[in-house]
Amino acid sequence: MAETTDDKAEPAKVPEGPPLPRVFRRWMLGALLFGLAIGGAGFWIWWQYHETYERVPPRINPCFTGLGNRLKRPVIVSPSEPYTLEDGETAYLTDAQNRAAGCAARLPGRLDYKLVRIWTTEDPEAQANAVRELVVNIPPDPARDQEAFGMWRLGQGTLAALPASPTRDKARADIDQFVGCRFNHHQLPACPTRPGFPILAGILGGIGALTLLGLLGSLIVRTIQNVRARLARRRASATRLDPVVSEQ
Repeated sequence: MAETTDDKAEPAKVPEGPPLPRVFRRWMLGALLFGLAIGGAGFWIWWQYHETYERVPPRINPCFTGLGNRLKRPVIVSPSEPYTLEDGETAYLTDAQNRAAGCAARLPGRLDYKLVRIWTTEDPEAQANAVRELVVNIPPDPARDQEAFGMWRLGQGTLAALPASPTRDKARADIDQFVGCRFNHHQLPACPTRPGFPILAGILGGIGALTLLGLLGSLIVRTIQNVRARLARRRASATRLDPVVSEQ
């Protein structure tokens, strides 16, 4: 028996429907680059400010704080503790000075020798100026923060033991401002020259963050729309296929 035309007919193809909404658009790449560039510029400005004015004081050996306080006591006995300098010369120090020199020797650069020469200087004005120069001339490199903080502690004690004078008071104010502007901590001296938070960094960072958040939100919405469209297409395809299956 010959097959009929209906038997040879192929099942009707189910139309796929409208195209699915695209998740990623070309403008999103531009928004991503814009947000990263603007936000990165804001972060760079803030980082430069932070590294210059808001570094946290480093952890130092407790001997710097303890011996710095002991150095504040005026010398009432003749120094009798020997300390050998780099050229073989022997200097005589008080017990507190001798221990403080040993503490300073923990830092690079043999700062203990410089301190010993300051302590053995007889002129109080020269001592005050030498302490000031020793502390404030430490480079601002973060790698030298321990050196700066430790020398400030010992310099504080050394200056406090000197007779009051305009030179000594200026040296104390200068080293306090030096450490107060180098580090940011409520227990340190205030920094009268520290600038406020850079507003430009906040503006650029805010624009960059809003741009990236908007881009992320758009991607989430478009992803949800794409998933819903796929599910709707599957349901529609299943509905259109049911009559075809029934006829067969």
